[in-house]
Amino acid sequence: MTDKLTFGIRLDEFYNLGGTLRHCMPIKKTYINDVEQETNENRYKWRVVEERYLPNSRGTHSFRVAIEIRGNTKRLRIDGSIRKWLLGKTSVEDITQKQLSLFVKELAERLCLSDDIVWDRLSIYNTEIGYNFFTNLRWEDFVKHCVQYGRTKERIDYDNRNECLYWNGDDKSLKMYNKSKEMPANINNQALKSTAENIVSNLKSKGLTLCRIEVTFDDKHSFHKYGLSQISTLREIYKNWYNLHLLLTKEIAKITIESKVYISENMSLRQREIAQIINKSRTSTNAVKRLAKEFYNSDENRARRQVYAIMNEYSSPKDYSIRAFRKTIAKRLIWIDRNREKLPLNDLFHILWRTNKGRKLKLNAI
Repeated sequence: MTDKLTFGIRLDEFYNLGGTLRHCMPIKKTYINDVEQETNENRYKWRVVEERYLPNSRGTHSFRVAIEIRGNTKRLRIDGSIRKWLLGKTSVEDITQKQLSLFVKELAERLCLSDDIVWDRLSIYNTEIGYNFFTNLRWEDFVKHCVQYGRTKERIDYDNRNECLYWNGDDKSLKMYNKSKEMPANINNQALKSTAENIVSNLKSKGLTLCRIEVTFDDKHSFHKYGLSQISTLREIYKNWYNLHLLLTKEIAKITIESKVYISENMSLRQREIAQIINKSRTSTNAVKRLAKEFYNSDENRARRQVYAIMNEYSSPKDYSIRAFRKTIAKRLIWIDRNREKLPLNDLFHILWRTNKGRKLKLNAI
């Protein structure tokens, strides 16, 4: 679930606590000679002055380690994927809460620090949480249904080159991409690449595409804004592990899936009219424009809310829909609960399906 992290500590504090960088390796040159010089514009920004990488003891993955300076202060900044550090580049699973403890122990050994210092003294700068999941649609057929995230006014952006859906906000971002393509493409080692290709080929033979969805919270204050108290250390991530599952599911539930709708006897007259417009329109964008023009004085924001509300509530069982997407995520949560670690499934399902209980559920940080 927790994947990429960026964290750090003041450099003088790191050394005073007994830390060393003797396990770090240089990146071409240990010192960056063409480092950006301090100016009035960047005086209050962190600038890299030295950069290395820190491999795990197995040599299967490395973290980026940088010494940065701002004014007269230096800090050690570390970033990388905990999932790849522990499970390798070809794993389709996410780490568990217990495995986070293993990571802390390994990182402490590599930095020559005590476990408690890594747990409590390394400050988290940003956190990425995510799930892998499987769909029986081809990626190009799946992504065309994903149109909106939360209350954003525009459709989710799509990067054709990297086959990635993304949305960037002020303090968080969302990314969803074709893991079946990304995993082998980003591996240089031929043996590992072959393993990844075999995994993808096996999934394809079963009619499955491996996808990944990730939400990155830019700093410790982002958690507070979206329902948790601030989380600023690895120990706080550990203690709030299940709350982070709830938070991630809450963000996933905000994704809107474009689909045709069925006409229900429970619909009001206006809802029936909107449903007919949706079914007659080629895309949701066309439906929004037509609805805005006919009923809402060209107010597309209001029309968009109405269109997506009808799609969420009355999506057609004959098409890929929000129900199908949520069932896919629910199956993954059940699999994690049965095979990886116990999850608060009841709460997760209420959040995922946006029930009254799910909407009212408070994420109380420990």
